[in-house]
Order: sequence, then C-alpha cells, then structure tokens
Amino acid sequence: AREPASATTNPCRRGGSSGSGQRALRRLLTVALAVAVEGSVGVGGLRGHQAEINTVAKTADPDTAWLDFHPVDGGTRRACRGAHASDDSAAYHLDHTGITSLSKCKALCLMAPVCLAIDWGLTDEVCRIWSRSVGSTTPAESRVCLRHGSRMPLPGRRLYMNNRTAPQTYRPGFRYPRDDARLHNGDEVQLASTSHRTWLTLQHVLDAMGRRALSQTRDPHKAAVFTVERKDFRSPAVALRCMHEGQGYYVAVSRDGKVGCISSSPVHFNYNRIDGQKWWDPAKGAFQDPSTEQYLRMEDPDHAKGEVTAIGVDPSGWQLFNVFLVGGYETVYPLVRGVNLGNWFLLERWMSASLFVDENGTEVTDSCKAIDEYGLMKMLPEQVRQERMEKHWSSWITESDIELLSNAGINTVRVPFGYWMTHPRDPFIGGQFKYLERLFRWCERYSVAVLLDFHGLMGSQNGGITSGNCGACGIEGCGETWQGWLMPDERVTNLAVIANVSKHFAGSPVFLGLSVANEVAVKSSHYALPFYQEAYNIVRNYSADALVVLSSTFNPSTYPFKAELGMVQDEHMYYSVFTETAVQDQQANKEMAKKYLQSRTRWQVLVGEWSLEHNGYEETNAVSKQWYRDFALVQLQAFEQHSMGWIYWTYKIESPNSTWSFRDMCKEGMLPGCVPGFDYAPADWWSHHPQTFAYLDRKHLPSMPLDWKPSRRASEYFAGQEGRNKCPENTVQLPEAECRELPSLLGGALNDPFVVNESADPKGCFTFMSRYLFNKHPSGSARYERTPHCRLSCPLEFVPARRNVYTCPPGAVPLTMDECRYAPQEYGGSPSSPLEIKSSNDPVGCFKFLSLFYYNLNSHAIGRPGREMFCRRVCSAQYVPAPVSSNHCPAGTEELSEGECYAVPRQYGETRASFVESCSDDPRGCFRFSDKGFFFNKDSLGSSRKDRTPVCRLPVRQRVVAGDNASNGCPDGTVALSQSECRQIREEFGGRLNVPFMVNYASDPRGCFKFSFYGDVYFYNVHPHGSSRPGRTQFCKRTYDPDLVAGNTGAPGCPEGSAPLTQQECAGVRESLGGPLGHPFTVTSAVDPPGCFRFREFGYHYNVHPTGAGRRGRTPYCKRSFDVDYLAGFEGADRCRGGMATLTELECRTLDRAFNKDWHLHDPFVVNFSSDPRGCFGFNGERYFNVHPNGRGRPGRRPYCRSLRSSASETLPTSSTLGGGEILWS
Repeated sequence: AREPASATTNPCRRGGSSGSGQRALRRLLTVALAVAVEGSVGVGGLRGHQAEINTVAKTADPDTAWLDFHPVDGGTRRACRGAHASDDSAAYHLDHTGITSLSKCKALCLMAPVCLAIDWGLTDEVCRIWSRSVGSTTPAESRVCLRHGSRMPLPGRRLYMNNRTAPQTYRPGFRYPRDDARLHNGDEVQLASTSHRTWLTLQHVLDAMGRRALSQTRDPHKAAVFTVERKDFRSPAVALRCMHEGQGYYVAVSRDGKVGCISSSPVHFNYNRIDGQKWWDPAKGAFQDPSTEQYLRMEDPDHAKGEVTAIGVDPSGWQLFNVFLVGGYETVYPLVRGVNLGNWFLLERWMSASLFVDENGTEVTDSCKAIDEYGLMKMLPEQVRQERMEKHWSSWITESDIELLSNAGINTVRVPFGYWMTHPRDPFIGGQFKYLERLFRWCERYSVAVLLDFHGLMGSQNGGITSGNCGACGIEGCGETWQGWLMPDERVTNLAVIANVSKHFAGSPVFLGLSVANEVAVKSSHYALPFYQEAYNIVRNYSADALVVLSSTFNPSTYPFKAELGMVQDEHMYYSVFTETAVQDQQANKEMAKKYLQSRTRWQVLVGEWSLEHNGYEETNAVSKQWYRDFALVQLQAFEQHSMGWIYWTYKIESPNSTWSFRDMCKEGMLPGCVPGFDYAPADWWSHHPQTFAYLDRKHLPSMPLDWKPSRRASEYFAGQEGRNKCPENTVQLPEAECRELPSLLGGALNDPFVVNESADPKGCFTFMSRYLFNKHPSGSARYERTPHCRLSCPLEFVPARRNVYTCPPGAVPLTMDECRYAPQEYGGSPSSPLEIKSSNDPVGCFKFLSLFYYNLNSHAIGRPGREMFCRRVCSAQYVPAPVSSNHCPAGTEELSEGECYAVPRQYGETRASFVESCSDDPRGCFRFSDKGFFFNKDSLGSSRKDRTPVCRLPVRQRVVAGDNASNGCPDGTVALSQSECRQIREEFGGRLNVPFMVNYASDPRGCFKFSFYGDVYFYNVHPHGSSRPGRTQFCKRTYDPDLVAGNTGAPGCPEGSAPLTQQECAGVRESLGGPLGHPFTVTSAVDPPGCFRFREFGYHYNVHPTGAGRRGRTPYCKRSFDVDYLAGFEGADRCRGGMATLTELECRTLDRAFNKDWHLHDPFVVNFSSDPRGCFGFNGERYFNVHPNGRGRPGRRPYCRSLRSSASETLPTSSTLGGGEILWS
C-alpha cells in the first residue's frame, strides 16, 4: 500500500487553503465558468436552461456557500417580486439589457456589490439584479426567478405519514393522527356518519369508465379512502379524490342529487368543520355543494338503501361526517437552536447599565427614573437620545456576531423589539428599522433564521421592565404601572406594528415567524386570545408558512382558534419558574424540565428563553465548571427531546463571564459549538433516534459514545391495522426488547404491566390507548382498539439514478408508490398532490422535478431532462468490509454496484462523500476512506491504498422460478411464495405491484402471478382454488438453491470439480448472485475466459470462443458436478428403463445444467398426452413434461431420466445395458 499523496498533489483528493486569496480566485473562476457555459436558447426555450436552473452548488465549503442559486416558486415562468405578487419597484433591482443567457446573468450577480436574486428573460434578454429580498413571484412567460445566497436555515419539510408508519408523538404538540378535522392538501381520509355509525364506501360500477356511486357500510374495513385536494388553506374549498377502486375520479353530485365518484376533474365543496351546535367540535365536518348550496347527506341506511345525496340544508345532523385521517402530510422543522439578541432594540437596564445614565454620564440614583427604556428616553434631551441610541444600535450586534453564531451551530436568532420599531412616538426615537433590515441581510449571508419577537407592545403587555414601557413597572411610590396594551388605541397600534413588520419581511428566506406578544400577564383570557387570532390573520395575509408564536399564558393551544396553522406555544424555562429550583442532581433537573414540557399539548412547543442562570443549588468553585456544563446538557436534552427547539437568553450583557451570556458560556466550553469535540446532534430530529439527543445520559453511559447512532429508524416500524392479530405483509413481529424501545422512537408509554399473557389480545407487540404491551400468548386474537406493531423485513434504502438517466442503476430497483412517498424524507422536497400521474414524457415510477416528487403510472413512459428518478437498494444484499488497504473483496464476497454503494452509508450510520470518482490510486469499486465517507471508484483496475477499505457483499441466492403461462399450481420441487416474497419479485424480475396487490379472484391462478398486458404487473391471489388463465404466469420458489461456483479471478477456466455453465445458465446467474448482464452479453474473445465470466461491476458475459484465456479482472462462473447422474434414454422409448428413475418436473426444467445444452422449454411445458412418453422428454430441441399416467413411445421423442445410484462414484450403466442409449452426466 502506498502512502497517501498530499492534498495538493493527489489527483483524486484536491484541496488547498481557504484564505481570502483562494476565495477571490474561486469567485473569478466561477464567474468565468458561468460566462463560458451557456444553455441553449433555441426552440427548447426555457427547457434548455432547466438543468442549470435546477443546479444548486452542493458544497460543504462555507467560502463557496454564497454561490448557490435557488428557484423561487419553481423558478421557470416566474418573475421575481418583493413581499407579495404585486410588490415591484425600479428601486428594487438594477436592469441589464442584452444578456443572452442565464449563465451571464448569474455572472453579473456574482460581480454585483449586492445581489439577493436574479430575474432573467429569455425573450427580452433583460437581467435584473435584485438588491431587495425576493419573497414572492408572479407568472411570466419566458422568465426565470432565482434567489441567490445560502439555503434557507430552517426549511419546513412535508413528511407523508399514515397510520402504519407515523409516530403517535414526535414532540409535544406534534401528534399523528391529528386530533381535529382540519383537512390538509394531500390528506387521505375516511368519512363516517355521525348519526348512523356507518362509513362511506364505493358501491357498484355505474359505467364502463369505472365510475362508482357512494353508499354506506357498517364494516370499517370496507370504508372508501379519499385524497383531499386543498390548494389554498385560507379557502374552505376542498375536492375529494376517490382512491383505489375509485379509479381516481372525484366526488361530485349527479343531476338527480346522488353523490358518487363520477367526475374526471376536481369538484370543490365548501368544507365546514363547525357544526352549528358547538363552537369547537374538532372531529366533525360537513361538505356543501357550491352549485346548489346543499350539504352532502348520508341517508338512513335501513330505509333509503344507504344512499348519499346532496339535499341537506345545514351543516348538522345527517350532514355531519366524522373525519378519520388514514394518511397525510405534516410539516416539520429542524430543531431550532437559537440565541436572543436581547438589549439591542429594546433596552433592559440590568443588561447595559452604562446606557442608563443622564446626559452628563452620571448614574441615575432616583429609583423612579429611567426604570425602563421609556423612562430613559423621557429623561434625556432629544439630541442625546438620538446620538446615544444610534451608537448603541450600530455596535451592540455586528456582522461578526452573526458569523460567530452561525459557526457555533446556531441556526436562529430571536430579535426582541418594541412598538417604536415602526411607530416611534415621543419620547421614543426612530431609526432602528434600517439596522433590522441589515440584520436580515447578514442572516441571509450566514444562513440564520430570524424570529421577530414583539417584546414591548404599546401600553405594556405585562407591566414589567421587559416591555420597555411599563410606567412605574410595579415599583411602589413611582406612580401607575401600565398594562393597557388591549385598550382601543393601543390595540390598533400594536396590530399595525405586526402588519408592518410582517409585510416588510415576509419575503425574506430567513424570516421564520413572529412572536406576537412576549410574556403576557393579564387577568383574563377573553381579551388576549381574540387579539392573538387577529394577529394570526394579519401574519397569514403576508406569509403562508411563517410561525406565529404565542406566549404560554392561558395555555393558548387549548383555545378554539378558527385558524391556527403554524401556531407555536412559547415557553420560557428558567430554573426559577418550576415548583422546585435547580438541585445538584442533574437527572432530577432533567426530569423537572421534561415533566413541564410533556404537560403541553396540541401545538409545537418552543423554548423561547432559557439560560444557565438559576435559583437553588449553589455550586462551589471546585465543581462549578463541570456542574454548569452538565446543567447545559440537562436542558439541551430536555428541550431537544421534548420540544421543537430552544433560544438562549441572551447573546451578551455588559458584565463579563455571565451565565446569561451565550457568547461567554460558549467560549468557555459550557455550551456546545465553540470548543472542538463539543457539538450538537443533527437537527433533522425525525430521522434520528431520540437518544441521539441524550446529551447528559450519553455522557454517563459508556455504551453510548458521543458519535453513537441508532441501529434503527422510526420509519422502519409499521403499525398494523387496528383490530387485527397479525403483522402486515413485508413486516415481522417484534421481540420483547425491541417493543420496549418503541416509546422512545414513536412516542407513547409502556403499560404497567408491560408483559401480559392474554388470549383475547393480539400476540406480540401492540398498543392500546397509546400504551405499549407485549403479549406472550402463543396465538392471541384480534381485538377492538388493539393495534399490532411490527418492523419492516426490508428497510428502505433509497438510491437516485444518474442525472438524465431514466433507469435504475445496477443493484437498485424501482420504488413502489408507497415507498415514493418517503423519498422526500431522505432528499428534501415534498410529494406532489396527488402523487400519482400518468405521463408518457416523464420517467416511469418515482421521480423528482424541482422540489416535488411524482409517481408515474405509465409503464411505457420515457424520461426527459430535469427529472431525477429514484430507486431502492435490493433488499437481500448483506454488506461486509474487506481488509483495510486492500484492493479486492475477500473470498466468498462480491464487489458492489454503484447503486448498492450509494446505499451503504446508512448501514454504517455515516455519510457519503463526493461519491463517484475514477482514480487509479484508490481501490476499485465501493470503498470507505477513513472518516471522509464512502466513494465509488470507476477505475477498471484500481490499487490498494492506506486507510481505504473496500466494501463488498455476500452473494445473494435467487430461488424464484417462473411457472408456465396459464398454469395454476407450482411445479414439482417448488412451493408457493408468501405474500411478502411475492412483493419482492419486482426487485429481481422488474415490473411493478398492482394496486390493489392482494386480490380474491376465482378466475386467476392462486398465489403469486404476473399479468403482462400493461407491462409486468404482479398480483397475489388469496382465492383458495383459483384457476389457470391465459396471460397469467405463476411464480414459485425452489426447495433448494442452485449450486454455482465462482472461479479464481484471472483464471482461464473452471476450477477442479466444477463444470462450465451453459449460456442460458450464465444468463440466470444474476438471479442467484445479483449484478447485471454485460452489454453485449454474448462475446467471442480469445483474450477472455471461455464460457461464463463476470467483469467487475460491468456484469456477466458468455464467451463462445473455443479456447479463450484468463484475464485480469475476469472471474469465471461454473457449477459443481452433480451427485445425480442424468441420462438420455432411447429415442422412441416410452419410459425410463431399469436402473433409472423418472425425473421430477423441476429436474426436467433444469436439465440443461447437466447436458450443457441450450434447450428451451416448450410452451406449454406441462402436457397431458397419451401419445407421448410420460415424464420428461425432448423433441425438436425443446423439453416437455408429460403428466399422463401411461403415455407411450413416439418417434423423435427421447425420454430423460436419472440414475438411482446414491453416489457419483458408483459404476455407471453401460450403453449395452441400456441398449445403446446415449449416456451423459455432469
């Protein structure tokens, strides 16, 4: 093994310094490249630039992160706008004319002093360089809008969940299914009558197009599933798409008032989830037909044939539906890790006493003067106020502070401000707003989110100094304490402030949301909560997804808001607000915070303020630093396991080394981020085990080091169907120990007792009322409200295809529709709604376009540029590492394909690097380079190298056998496939699963079969008998494995004790061992091994050259000599003679293994002819298997038999014994 080359000389590992000179050089090179590489401007129009539009700089180098360009609202055919679609001004952008390509427009952006977005037109060739944040777009043909800068710091992600896969609780307030009847776009729901206790179901087919009427059923298993289409959450209009047997039609009302799945286009009903009797009824809703203004109504199932009509006059009674969420999309955010920028725009005297002096710099001794910022401003002359505050605003927080926070792992800043930010009334002065705008520019540069915190409402929301205008602030003898923020004039001003900042900053990519009122303290909720609703409506008017954060006073999540999407409850958690203050025992401190957070429900919970400052335990100098560090771990663990994140109070104060100062505590190593080796866990909490965030517990458990990663993901666990007693297909039952871990993965709690032995409950792991139990009863039984929990027998490992390649890479297979829904969790973006499409121009199956995933049902479609196809790793691969610094896989293992290598990192809990390379200095194929990640080396030879570990796999044996067309039973020597095995056939044979996959048809073969009329589609027929049917091919599995032998790489032929494979056998090797067939498969080469061989990841070949030769990198494949001797009888004979036995059907099928001939099976292979030899015989180069009990000899037909000897070493019969028949054996 050679020593690793230096970073500057190694051709496979380029690198260098990252100083200012390198950054400048990078910038110039990027500009030159952007100018040189221009997209086509021909007939393709914007399509010629689509690949460039979709390209985002994928680099971990912070010096080049600013080079990213991101599509806004899809990018193409959109013109940039400011805060909303009509917000455009010449002052926002600088226009350049005669710019003939998007690349040149990007280059102009990179050279501009300020460039936040570009807007380029293909037709007018105008490039607009935006100096204002772009938050919206408007439709515009032949234009492109791209935001420039780093990625959004906290991008919300829509995750698909259903009742089998979703955790019941990820974080406080994040529950699935949702406990209300809100309908989100993409939700999959079932609807039941609130009066009749019946479910909507699909009735008989109305016409040849597959349209169906809606009816009622009392069997919940027959309930129809509808997909909700709701494009605008502000509008009550929803459409219901009928799934599965509904053929994708939409619910509509016919002319006679009947309701069914009859429309090919969406029909929107007005959805009303308030029933008129109760103001808040979260489980019910009604649907109003907008054309007739009548409500959908479920008629009496006993007297009206269970019809569904549209004749209801109000949203109550028989017009009310119980809404049951079957599957849907939930928006989740990465963990918020933030710091408050306190004392910047709203002063607090204790944080900066030097500001609270008179105009001569003398300390104010009067306790009733300068209590808060209002008092300070009132005391100072106007000129002194302006000078002092301008100096403070320009210096308290600088760009270097935001850079420090970003480098320390902080992704959010919370910015407290008062109403004088936008409405400065005497004695307050104006001038803050420009500094707030500058902060947004800094945060966009360093990818830090901004949460605006309305900390000081006019009239004071709490009568405290934190509001900045509290009058006497509760100090006796100083006058009146103000708390009139909801008085008419003050209320109007406060709402105007909210409208102002929301409108101005809604377009910024770093605007996270607005905290409406900090630490509210009023006597009654009747005035505060309606104010919250009004503030929410204002924010939503300018931003569809900004968070609206409400103070925890009155626990507002229990209030029946009419609209509440994106509402968050703010908790300030100092160890002086709990019943007990901090103690020496850190576990007790952790449980205190955990218990407090777990008492919050419904909404997401954000810990908006916390710090290392505390009451209670007084540490000594000897243990101070370690105790404080553990105290930080306590709070981080509680907050990151049981809330959506935290924001430290505060960034800094004047006093040095204060526990209130994040900056000082981080530099001292009390908090993660500033000291090497002391870092935060990943922020995408939904992809990791909760123990990943167990900062304190992990510190004291040697078995869980800091870099510990869970062996399983929450998405590997499936919940079965309620009221069943078995696991769903493709899943396995959990052992007791694994069942105990589910609450930490999925939420909920263990029952007491946890282990039971009940014949009336499901066996194994199940839940009842959100509590987990493990039933040791050997059989168990289904029971109402009991849901079995299981684990996927084959975890999903996603693999993207290469760009502009529309087939899965070797070692990967297409995704199913359900699997496609989970791909966004791995690669970002969100599923389209609806997910499934039928397009002849897009890739088949699952693909991503811009930020949306689609599933194309057209099996004959072709791909087109800009679409990225997604596949999955073949389930059966088992990975093993080779010796470090080697260049070959060990004996008994195989090299991985590119697609398999892509999926390997998840097996090891690590990340992949730049991945594909072609380097002669590294091992060929898949390897791991120390802690740098995984690579796939396409060099045909490669070489061993220090610290590089090849990764290989164990051979995979395929036992599946395809039966005859139009047969109904497995051949001899095979058995039927299970439903789970049938689901996996597509991984080896291609094709897709039918929807529905499981059927009960008397006219089709029982078990697993394929129907190829519309491409290869697989079914599983549970009918007990079934029957043969033309066009259906049954699949079974062998009762033994094929006995293949891999020869020595570079050898000229088969090893001793083995025989060459036939060409047909060679083509089937991939079914047993995996890997692709080479192109071309059949070759004539004097320099390659004769017969079957494999050339690394390029696949299997069959060399018909009579001699051939050994060659490096080529591995011959052969077969072991059979213990059973196969013999050919006399032509014209009717049966096997003495010393021979009749072959089984399976032996007859695989006879070419013994005779080294490419024989074909006749179609049909199994016959019942009295005029042909019984059993196995050959005719005209084809084989038959005759099941007739007698049969007879016939000219041209030769029976095939096997020896009755028990060992191949026994003496074979001679030709004279058999009358001169041909004797052949392997």
